[in-house]
Parts: sequence; C-alpha cells; structure tokens
Amino acid sequence: MCVPCGRAHVVENDVRLALDALEQLFVALDHPDYAAVRQALGTSRGKMVGVLVGCASDGSLHTLHAYSGELAGRRDWPQFVGPVLRRADTAELEAETLRRIAELEHDMAALDVDGAQRHLDHTRERVRVRAAERRSAYRAARRPVDQRADQVLAQHDDAAEIERARRALLAERAQLSSLRRQRKATSLVLSRAMFDAAGVTNARGVRRPLRAVFAGVGIAGGTTDCTLPKLLEAANVARLRPLAVAEAWWGPPGSDDLRRHGQIAAPCEKKCKPVLGYLLCDEDGAGPSA
Repeated sequence: MCVPCGRAHVVENDVRLALDALEQLFVALDHPDYAAVRQALGTSRGKMVGVLVGCASDGSLHTLHAYSGELAGRRDWPQFVGPVLRRADTAELEAETLRRIAELEHDMAALDVDGAQRHLDHTRERVRVRAAERRSAYRAARRPVDQRADQVLAQHDDAAEIERARRALLAERAQLSSLRRQRKATSLVLSRAMFDAAGVTNARGVRRPLRAVFAGVGIAGGTTDCTLPKLLEAANVARLRPLAVAEAWWGPPGSDDLRRHGQIAAPCEKKCKPVLGYLLCDEDGAGPSA
C-alpha cells in the first residue's frame, strides 16, 4: 500500500525474463571480472542478491543488480546499485554518535556488577560464619546468647555490613541500566536522523522522506537496505519502467530454508513491503501523507 496516494501498486513481473536475468548474474559472479565481489560474498557467508530489468523511454532494456545491506563493509561496489540511504547526509551526526556510544561502553566496561554480587555473597557468608562462631563461643561459656549487649551490637554491625554490600550492588546495577538507556537513546536519535535524511523516489520521480511513505507501525533498522527497494529506487532515478524483478540467496546455506544458494525469495515483511507501495507509485505525490 502506498501511503501518499492510498492505493496498492504491483509490478507486472515477467517471471521468465527475471529468472533469466538472475541466472546471468549468478553466471557473471563466477567470471574473473567479478572476482572481488565473489570473494566479498564468500567472506560475508552469503548475501541476498537481486536483479531488475527495466525499460527506458527509448525502448531499450537495462538490467540492474543489487545486494542486501553492505558487502565487505562497502555499499558502493561498481557492479551494483548504491544504497537508498545516503549516509553522507548524516556523517557528522553518525561520527558524534559513535564517539558518544564508545564513551558509554567504556563506562559500562568499567563497572563490575558481577564483582559487587560476589562481594555481597562473600559478605553474607562471612557474617554467617562469624555469627555461628559467636554462638558457639557463648554456648561454651554457658552464657545466654540473645541477652548480651555485645551480641546485639555484633548483629547490628553484621546487618550494616551486608546492607553496605547490597547497596553497592544496587548502585552498580542502576548505573549499568542508566548507561544502557543512554546508549539506546543515543542510537535512536541517530536512527531517526538517518531516516529523516533518507529520501525515497517513486516511479513518477517524486522524492519524499522515508517517514512520509513508510506504511508500517515503526521503521525497522536496515529499511531500504534490502535488494528490491535498492533496485526500484535506482530504476526510478534512472527513469526505467520495471519489467522483471527477482532476488535470491547467493552463498552457503543460512539459518532458514530461504538461505540456500539460488533459492528465490519474496520481499520481507518489515523492511521491504512497507516502502514498496511508494516506490511503485506513479502519482505526483500531492496526496495526503502519513
């Protein structure tokens, strides 16, 4: 569903053309010209790759290639389309965010919650042993344990020692929780800024902010990093009308049935489908937006 125009859009996919283009990509990945890409795919333990065949205004056909996410830390392999999210737009904020996160993680590493827990456990055990020794001493001296003032003071000191150790543990835990919340909030600010900076181009050539066209409840991390959004964005920018699209897994088997070499995959629910409606939209974008 397209948020701005409120309509559903589909690609009249030429399945045979799509599969032929995908097969050609898999063959090309075995060619020496693609050696670096093939090596990067291998070190990444596989990737989803995709193809789009589009028709230009002069009737010529063009084939675009894409891979999901990053490949060997790069988003700009020349044989593939680039990312939808232009990280250069948020590079300064990203650098500051990573610096702040590094500081928070340094402070988190300096905490010793486990050590504080061990100290509390050892304190309790030490107090227990000490109390047992006192009771044994009083029994040996034939004195009533609970009626001696020094016994009451000793019990008070024992309780105070345990309470100090307990409070120290709670303080460590509270500090760790606070730092974790700060790290999460810092990352969230960056994610929102990156999504605000991200623009998506529809089939009419109208570019709108990602937040204005996303049809889900919340924008998942990695949205627009999948192959199909990359391909449709690139096709729209190049003014190509999509005729055929396909994506499949390249590499060793993964954790599910979809991650098997050559296995055709459908768009994912959280990251792809909520933006596909707008990417396929050929309206001028004048309608209401969410």
